[in-house]
Amino acid sequence: MTNVAAGLFVSLGRVQRTHSANVQAAGRKRYETMEIMKADSSHLQDLARLFDLYRQFYECPPDAELASRFLRERMDNGESDIFLARVDQTVCGFVQLYPTFCSVDAVKIYILHDLFVDAAFRKSGVGEKLMNRATQWARENGAGRLDLLTGTTNLAGQHI
Repeated sequence: MTNVAAGLFVSLGRVQRTHSANVQAAGRKRYETMEIMKADSSHLQDLARLFDLYRQFYECPPDAELASRFLRERMDNGESDIFLARVDQTVCGFVQLYPTFCSVDAVKIYILHDLFVDAAFRKSGVGEKLMNRATQWARENGAGRLDLLTGTTNLAGQHI
């Protein structure tokens, strides 16, 4: 079991960017052909591969069957919304959102618990585009807040 305690709570009515998404940092490759799309069952094999790598990042043993089964159940039961990033026909990242509610604020919220970019595509803007799409989706679906939860040791994830 991993320690998932670090969090960021973003009120969707007051999200502000402090930098332009078009600014390229030194050493970062930007992909012109990147697509962000809502995942469906036709993407399950590619998503399961990435989800298994994501779980391994958090020190879980490899288990492609578990990854596939977990994602299929979320999709079949409408329990999460998943977006994937594709560069030149290669699925290279995903973000998974879980809809829920905040009783104190009396609003619908989304929990962003899963964000992963394949190591070969990191520092290229893939994670940022996935985050932007997640924020857009939450707003479009009436959420008052988007909560990002990540491992306490995941400094890159906390930076987002």
